[in-house]
Amino acid sequence: MRLWPRLFKRNPPKLYLGQLTVVPRTDFLRHFEGNIAGSSVDADLKTQLSFLLPLPRAPTPEHAHDSDLAIDVVLKGYRLGQFMGGEPVPVVFWRPMVEINSRVYFVKSGKDATTLAVKQRMPWSSFIKRVLSWRFFSLTSLATDEDMSLLLGQALEKMLFRLRAQL
Repeated sequence: MRLWPRLFKRNPPKLYLGQLTVVPRTDFLRHFEGNIAGSSVDADLKTQLSFLLPLPRAPTPEHAHDSDLAIDVVLKGYRLGQFMGGEPVPVVFWRPMVEINSRVYFVKSGKDATTLAVKQRMPWSSFIKRVLSWRFFSLTSLATDEDMSLLLGQALEKMLFRLRAQL
């Protein structure tokens, strides 16, 4: 009796990791964030990305099944956050943020299954706490490595949740 539903049950597709890319920052705000070594932040975020997304590497198209999927993840942009204000300058601020784009495709054929874009910002409450702390008076950015890792993890979780809903 139970054999009949198992014959027509569809196996879920296997998800593999394609490429991970961090786009170097070229925006004007990077000069105000107190970060001198921008390329090291890119490398750190790429390492965090590979650590937070523990998927096996995609097989070659010859060894893949028809339903196997691979995901390419691009960290399109990030901001470390800053708050500036003073007598001659109006108050200007921006919250820490990460923006991730991903492409999911069939490994065997290379055709796209879906594309996703996710943007994750630091909550206002956390940002205001940082601005009102002693850390504000230093010349570094408001976001630490742990904060950026947390934002990256939240963005990846949101992206995978949307991917699961679409597939």
